[in-house]
Amino acid sequence: MGRAVEYLAVESPIHRLNPLTKLAGVISFFTLGLVFSNPLILLGIMLAVFLLYFIAGAGRILRNYLKPLLGVSIFILLIQALFSHEGIELFRYIPKDLPVLGWIGAVHQESLLLGLTIVTRMGVFAFSLPLLLATTQPRDLILGLVDKLKFPYDYAFMLITALRFIPTLFVEMDQIFQAQSARGFDLKAQPLPKRIKSYLPLVVPLVMTALKKAERLAVAMETRGYGLGNRTYLRKLSFSADDCFVCAGFCCLILVGVGFKIMYRL
Repeated sequence: MGRAVEYLAVESPIHRLNPLTKLAGVISFFTLGLVFSNPLILLGIMLAVFLLYFIAGAGRILRNYLKPLLGVSIFILLIQALFSHEGIELFRYIPKDLPVLGWIGAVHQESLLLGLTIVTRMGVFAFSLPLLLATTQPRDLILGLVDKLKFPYDYAFMLITALRFIPTLFVEMDQIFQAQSARGFDLKAQPLPKRIKSYLPLVVPLVMTALKKAERLAVAMETRGYGLGNRTYLRKLSFSADDCFVCAGFCCLILVGVGFKIMYRL
């Protein structure tokens, strides 16, 4: 399976919300992620996003993203601990008098906290948007942006198309790997330098497939009269009482978060 962010056609309270309500939730999580610098608070926000995944029945999407982001997070923490020396020294793993390596052989408090802040903030950003894509039909998101927010249709269509093309490329890449494995080409068994070199031939079919999909999309748009005359919509989106309640909750959450940031400098 590819690590694709695909729409999950399940019944959940989050699926029933208006697309703009869910977009407001993503903006709220992004705002809180930028406002706070305390890694514990950012971790709490990230866990709240995880809870929404399970409410939406999108635990599989969460697991697909968790493993690669965990590796990136560990790498960032190691780089931060090795090459940043701010604050109180917590412990030393290389003697200080050792030539050349002595200056990087300690972990400092401020550097570690900064690394944890970067990792947890990245988690808030990285997990918020896939939840929107997994619980919202692309056509509904376009309709909400164009009909309610008066977003230009061309830009909205390009935005959603780009977001949907990324999962498609992951699926195509996974199919190419499976085809190569069926022919006896085990990429994972090779050493790292040779593995990196072996990725280059796999890029060619991936690019060709992407170009063919883009060409078919352009032909389909032309045959359906894209850009000719006034656009009409088959469906109309409306805000329910639940949408108003959730949007009000997100607004209060941002206000409370900014207030706590100003009062306690979190």
